[in-house]
Amino acid sequence: MGINHLSTGVEALQDRHLKFLNRPYTAEGVKAVVERAVSKDFKCVNVDFIFALPNQTYSEVEQAGHALVEMGVDQIAAYPLFIFPYTRMVETANDNNYKISSLLKRRKMLGILEGIFYGAGFRRTSVWAFTRPGVPKYCSVTVPLYIGLGASGGSYLKDVFYLNTFHVAEYINALEDGRMPIAVSLDLSENMQMAGWLYWRTYETRFMKKDFKKRFGKDFDKVYGRYVKLLSLLGFSNDDEAQIVLSD
Repeated sequence: MGINHLSTGVEALQDRHLKFLNRPYTAEGVKAVVERAVSKDFKCVNVDFIFALPNQTYSEVEQAGHALVEMGVDQIAAYPLFIFPYTRMVETANDNNYKISSLLKRRKMLGILEGIFYGAGFRRTSVWAFTRPGVPKYCSVTVPLYIGLGASGGSYLKDVFYLNTFHVAEYINALEDGRMPIAVSLDLSENMQMAGWLYWRTYETRFMKKDFKKRFGKDFDKVYGRYVKLLSLLGFSNDDEAQIVLSD
């Protein structure tokens, strides 16, 4: 047993954006670390990259996209900055008069990255991820069943989902007292399990209908066929009877 997949939180490749994100490293440092990782024997080296940062330009996104490809990474997870109203980042953006990217600007930035990654031979393997051909994709959120360890870890065990406490001290206290450090749990009905399965398979942008049959013992088209047909009519997906593939 060993470590086969490595994911690095690069997030940005310009120093001013790294500073906004409070990252304690420079763009040059990022490149050195990633190139070192790529030179090792990992099956997949993934890099997380955030676009649509405050005051970010199209040329900066284009520059970063080409740099990521040139570093030789196996997979790139590129997603827009998500800002939640209860976080300190909102205050930072307001205090510094940062201009948050509009939906149209975010879409254009994503289009720039898509063009670069597709042009370099990458294929889309999830909503935000692009992977080189022949490389096993890495994605921590689309694993069908999983156990999460540590504070804030989530676990999905077929018919139950639970979250550990986010408080590190409380997590430690629970373990020392011989208690499970679970903060909240949810029993999942079969309908909820099927909906969750469809959500994450859609996130992966493609799936085989037979996998639904294997998991739940039901025909996919009988359960979700009418919804998929609507998506196909709207041009959001393609249905070849055996596989559903979402369009860009």
